[in-house]
Order: sequence, then structure tokens, then C-alpha cells
Amino acid sequence: KKDIVKTFKLDPTKVVVGHNSAPDYFYPFDDNQIKQVRDQYTDGKPYFVYVGAVHPRKNVKKIVQGFDQFKRRSGSDFKLMIVGRDAWNNMGFNRAMKKARYAKDIIWNKEYVEDIVPFVAASHALVYVSMFEGFGIPILEAMHCDVPVICSNLSSMPEVAGNAALLVNPHNAEDIASSMEYILLDDIRNQLISQGKIQREKFSWDRTAEIIHDQLHIAMKS
Repeated sequence: KKDIVKTFKLDPTKVVVGHNSAPDYFYPFDDNQIKQVRDQYTDGKPYFVYVGAVHPRKNVKKIVQGFDQFKRRSGSDFKLMIVGRDAWNNMGFNRAMKKARYAKDIIWNKEYVEDIVPFVAASHALVYVSMFEGFGIPILEAMHCDVPVICSNLSSMPEVAGNAALLVNPHNAEDIASSMEYILLDDIRNQLISQGKIQREKFSWDRTAEIIHDQLHIAMKS
């Protein structure tokens, strides 16, 4: 909304937001389901997940750099799973992968994945540190899986995340690494999951449909 108002010099009251929502097939996994996914993809180890294409705007290189710092400092057995296609202009990402001391602990599933729910629902946390998003649906999808979120403090993402995520500076790998360490704490993780259950209820397609319906009627009468 802010971008539209600024670009077209509009009255902010003339622009009404109808949010996206998550598909209804995202749901929490039980312990057995989580174990099956981890046994299949990460040798049974817990992992952070990123879902989306790999290109500069998505800032995946900083996830790699942050994860590498996290591994060096924590000594944990965590993995990082990247689920998304290899898009374009990825020199920075490729350099980060080559420099990463713990590249062996990064699993990149770059093939087309029809069902991403298992990868999200079995993760320890979603890491989503884009430089810009129109909405950031994976944040909401993770919340519907009872998975906590680390995301950027830029663009639309803080509005979607509310107080149910750890917000980081996406330019700063150190900040990302510290949040990865912080979210290992059970109290913090459980608190974020609880807040996510509340936050996700603010976004529904029924509510968005009502907003669009009402605004169309207002436009017809004006």
C-alpha cells in the first residue's frame, strides 16, 4: 500500500488492503511424521528451512552465511534445507556456498516440489530474509504448521509476522546467526509457536473476499 501511495501520489484512504492467506493444506506434523521427513532428507537431524526460488531478492546467500556462522559458534548438528529452483543472477549465492565451511550440512532441493508441506512442517524453524516481498506467504504457511519464523525486518514481512517471529536485519549474517541460536531455546520457540497461532488467524481468504466485495460496492456507488 505504501509503495502504491508513494508511486502514484494517492490519498492513502483510497487504498484498501486485502491480505493474502495460506492454503488450508498446511498443518502441524506429529512427532512420527517429523521423524520420517528428517530420516529421509537430513539423516534424522533437525533443520532450518527456506522455501522459495534462489535469486538475489530472496537473499539466500545471507541465510547460507548466517547458517555457517551459527554452525561454527554452536557446534550443533543442525542442517539447512533450501527448497526452491535455481533462478537467476546467483553469483553471490554460489560464492557463499563455496566459502561455507559447513556446506556439507546444506541440502538444496532444486527440483520441482509439488508438496512443500512436509519440508516446512518437519523443520525447526523457517528462515525467510528477503530484501523485499509483496506479502511473504511462506511466513504464514509456517505458522499454520506450528513452525516458528525468522524473517526480515523490511518491506511487508513485519506486518505479516507481527510479534510471532524473530525479525532480523537481512543485510547482517551475524544477526541471522544469533536468531538461529536464540530459536534453539525451547521457551523462545514455544512462545513463537503460540503467538503464531494467534497471528495466523488475522489472515483469511473469507475476510479478504469480504473486503473486495465491500470495496467493489463502494466503487460502484461513487
